[in-house]
Amino acid sequence: MMFPLKRLVAWLGCLIGSLVILIAGSMVVARQATPQAPFIAFSSAEGGNLDIYRVQVDGIHRRNITQSEAAECCPAWSPDGKWIAFSAEVDGNMDLYRQTLYGHTRQQLTDTESEAESNPAWHPDGESLLFVLTEFGRRDIYQIDLSGQRVQITDSLSSDAFPTWLPDGQQIAFLSFDRGERDVFVWDVQAGIATQLTFTTDFEGRPRVVPQQSVVSYVALRDRQRVLAQYSFTTQEETIKPIADGVSGDYHTWSPDGEWVAFVVNGDIYRERADGTARQLVTENGSYPDWSPVIDLPWRVGVLIFLALGFIIGSVGLLYSSGSQYPSSSQRSSRSSK
Repeated sequence: MMFPLKRLVAWLGCLIGSLVILIAGSMVVARQATPQAPFIAFSSAEGGNLDIYRVQVDGIHRRNITQSEAAECCPAWSPDGKWIAFSAEVDGNMDLYRQTLYGHTRQQLTDTESEAESNPAWHPDGESLLFVLTEFGRRDIYQIDLSGQRVQITDSLSSDAFPTWLPDGQQIAFLSFDRGERDVFVWDVQAGIATQLTFTTDFEGRPRVVPQQSVVSYVALRDRQRVLAQYSFTTQEETIKPIADGVSGDYHTWSPDGEWVAFVVNGDIYRERADGTARQLVTENGSYPDWSPVIDLPWRVGVLIFLALGFIIGSVGLLYSSGSQYPSSSQRSSRSSK
């Protein structure tokens, strides 16, 4: 009676091992079929306190990743997708922090009393950040490394905000406020020279780099119509396309492949294709969205675990099956006695 039972257990082991390996293969296929930049980080006061959240671009798995009593805003993904930098107001003072994607590690980057730091933006090498320092009503752009050493970038009579690195890591696009006007500038770090890109009396919002292109984009007003403007460094010309009413001027972000753009529309986050089609709601009650880079998520570890588990179970099943083909020593003794 034991022989059939052992054979059944062996075959079950082989079957389960094969199924686990099949699941691992399905995970690989699913990985290839889904976006590699699956998250948008944003700020939300949904729970009564302003926290940093992340959500998948299809709107599922919304999660509060800071869960603190401080008011936190302006999330910015590191280039490798492992950290999110943000501003947090603790005891009435706003400083910069960075935190891992799953919230296991948190580091304070600035610690000042009379100043406020906001609008963090990572350098392409991930070793430093730009930020805006506000003191006595004036805003300037600074750079800080991960050890806390900082240098001042802009020092003008106007207020400068919303900096972002261009891909070369040598130039910074930012918004400058002067006598009620908002214009987009580019700062050459090596030369220490600012070049003005827009010269209108209309509204321009926060500049963003369009991935895979030599272009910066910004929400603007043109002829009293809200548009998404794109300035090409190649042609040195601006192109525009209309966007929906209610789009916030300072909150838009691009997917890493440049095929999608996300906006804040009347307090909710939407995404649409670069040509303005296929608009989809990502999540409600959100601001300051920032699209994640291509992230090497722990899916690889999960696949390896499934493969190893399937191999072990299958191997045990095969060994058990082959071992069950032969009678035990007691069975051989019993047969010989007969």
